[in-house]
Amino acid sequence: MTYIRNHPFYCIHKWAGFFLFGLLFLLGISPVGAQDFGLVLRGQSTENRGEEDQGDFEYSGAISPWFAAPLGEQGDLYLSGGFSMKREKETPYEFQPEPKLQAWYWQPIPELYRFELAYRFATNLRINVGRILYQEPLHSILDGLIDGVSVAWHPGNTRLSAGAFYTGLLYKKTAYIAMNSSDSANYFDRDTYFASKRMVFSLGWEINSLFNSGGVFDLSVLGQFDLNGKDDWIHSQYGEVMLKAPLPGNFTVDLGLILGLLEDRSGPLPFSFAAQTGLIWFPPSAANDRLTLGASFSSGVWSDRIGAFLPINSIPIGRVLQPAFSGIALVQGGYARKLLNSFFVEVSAVYFFRTDTKTFFDLDLDQISLSPLLGGEVSGSLIWAPVSDLSFVLEGGAFLPQTGNAFNSDAAVKWQISLETIFSF
Repeated sequence: MTYIRNHPFYCIHKWAGFFLFGLLFLLGISPVGAQDFGLVLRGQSTENRGEEDQGDFEYSGAISPWFAAPLGEQGDLYLSGGFSMKREKETPYEFQPEPKLQAWYWQPIPELYRFELAYRFATNLRINVGRILYQEPLHSILDGLIDGVSVAWHPGNTRLSAGAFYTGLLYKKTAYIAMNSSDSANYFDRDTYFASKRMVFSLGWEINSLFNSGGVFDLSVLGQFDLNGKDDWIHSQYGEVMLKAPLPGNFTVDLGLILGLLEDRSGPLPFSFAAQTGLIWFPPSAANDRLTLGASFSSGVWSDRIGAFLPINSIPIGRVLQPAFSGIALVQGGYARKLLNSFFVEVSAVYFFRTDTKTFFDLDLDQISLSPLLGGEVSGSLIWAPVSDLSFVLEGGAFLPQTGNAFNSDAAVKWQISLETIFSF
């Protein structure tokens, strides 16, 4: 079965003519000698294992062309897309069938990646239009490619920004929006392609070189409005503040706080919050060492006044357990080092907590336990780049449920290992 409802293969005729005309016009005003293009080929094999009798082997391959060109002296155009094939296991929305009843299938996925037109009206005023990369300061509310327009003004060491975006034309597994049950059902429905329809607005104020020390202060406000027309609609607003400052001895520290407000058909919901802190140390060595320590916290369902923090896109945290940043807390540490000229190695350890007993779900959870201790996870990666155009990435990790008290006593170790090959020119 392939995607049918809202699939770009079936609705592309509605906008393909306009898109191609606009693209050809932009290319026509760009100097041919300044244009650049390339191709990225990716192949990844992944082995996952949870319960003793359950193992999942997935393979994905992708071909991704890209194109870049200047538009006069003030503008730039970047375009990238791709077509991927992924062998994965069908998982119904109910999450209840036995593993042996879940069928394997190959899924073709066409996707427009980054399509961005940037124009500088002055030395300190810039506008970006298209499918652009958006990242709020803490990368915990909305992070990734999104369609829309953003404007940034840079008076001195200050940056003021505003943006308006729409999520309904993104591929659902790239956007990863699951704010309510309708979003989740859409995400696991193989007959749909596009993500949940939501409008997002953002305002930002950033001060660089704070107190002439290289520090950064960032204040952001985001709001999203549900346009899906379902009974379980949900709107949300967020206020976010982040402070990053260098310390003596090649240390950098950052602190961040998010306050969230939700609203559904019953009215305003309890407010929520999240917080993050991190410390990075760059030892004085030729190996480009990096040592990181950090902690993150998101509120859970505590009372009629405080509820679970709910980000716009639920990008998983962790490599193996992969919970969403909702009703979850963690402490983590990592070390990265460059080996020789072509090898880069990184290792990390994370310990997960749950901040309530309602938000996080796993089939192996002990339904009686009230313990906040989920368990620890260790992971690592090795990157080998023998030449500039070719790299191999080996990643692996394991989550150890018996290091906590929230999982069943017979819960097996969950582990994952993957090998990715990337060729670009």
